[in-house]
Amino acid sequence: MYIMIILVIYESRRGRARDAADAIGDVAASSGVATLITSIDDDVMPNVVASADAVVAGCSTSGKVPFGDEPTQRLVDWVQGLPSLEGKPVGVFCTYKFFPNTFADMAARTGEIESAISRAFELKGGKAVASQSINFKSIEEGATTLVDKVLEHLH
Repeated sequence: MYIMIILVIYESRRGRARDAADAIGDVAASSGVATLITSIDDDVMPNVVASADAVVAGCSTSGKVPFGDEPTQRLVDWVQGLPSLEGKPVGVFCTYKFFPNTFADMAARTGEIESAISRAFELKGGKAVASQSINFKSIEEGATTLVDKVLEHLH
């Protein structure tokens, strides 16, 4: 019996992206998919990435800086060090909160961050299949939406 595996990678300063990664793992597990959840600060071996059926990665943003901030850049830099993903499905997420920006500002900024992360994975041969902005007050809802989108590409 083959067990599907999703590798969940996160960059987290205040714990919001880590909370989202954990929720993504819980949702995937409830769908019968195994997950490996790890920070970009952990030493992830290339064979772990290669053995995963899909990768989900994300970070948080304060929304203060257009086109991403330090967590985004750290995650993109980490992705650049990966081996070829050979068409592996990839989902990306960005956690956020509304204050002090308006909803429109935050929606635009999280979209920019998700695009930057998706591009980095595509440059490594991954296939960006899903992205999700996740409000820190509704992590489970955002995690469910993202996992459902990724799983559509695994079945």
